[in-house]
Amino acid sequence: TPCTEASNLLSALVVLLRLKRKAFDIKNAFCWAEQEIKSCLDYPFGMIQRNARGEKLYMILWRNTYGKPDGSHKFEVARNKVWLKKLNQDGFEIKFAIKERSFFYIKFYPAKCENVDLLEAFEKEKKKDPMLVGVSIVHTWMVVHTDDVNMAGQSDAVLDFILDISHKAWKVAEVDPSYMLGVQHLFKIDTKGIWTVEHKMPLYVEGLCATWHEWLCLAGFEKTSPKTPAPSKLVLTLHDPT
Repeated sequence: TPCTEASNLLSALVVLLRLKRKAFDIKNAFCWAEQEIKSCLDYPFGMIQRNARGEKLYMILWRNTYGKPDGSHKFEVARNKVWLKKLNQDGFEIKFAIKERSFFYIKFYPAKCENVDLLEAFEKEKKKDPMLVGVSIVHTWMVVHTDDVNMAGQSDAVLDFILDISHKAWKVAEVDPSYMLGVQHLFKIDTKGIWTVEHKMPLYVEGLCATWHEWLCLAGFEKTSPKTPAPSKLVLTLHDPT
């Protein structure tokens, strides 16, 4: 699980370097990983099976799945094997961050690449984006939460290539990068061309308020302004004055 700082750093890089963004979700992620040791499972209640001798039978779990303690880890290992292979060849280099294993740093060297389709897409993009002219190394960063991938990089062609190889290895669906893991990323460019970003969690806050609305009303907070959730000069303490 990526730490909050990883997501913050990715947004800061987008603003600082004016990066392009893309995100995708890996469908049924856990089920793509192999299950080295087969697991023995009970049949669901009401569906117990027995053999001719009346002995209870069990199911065998052949593949990784959701609900297992090691389900997420097994997929992450399988996922990283694919990326470390595909993105360490043909002009690519990929590395983990030292302190944050969910943060990936990818370099693409066009001069070392022999992928004709990727090079053609990159050359077309370069004609439209002057920031790519003369660039010998194209940088990309990814923050990954198991099956949710949030990318930011200098080139849409490279971002599309990463998404494509991931789709060939598993099955992925491109999603809106402005809302990832419950956090809304609001990027803005003002009239002076200055980039800014704001992180919000509206669904979490609204859901939390809706959950406890009845109790807030009973406590007398129904008419309190959201900007002042506690009465002014209110002091909460564990000190017992008696």
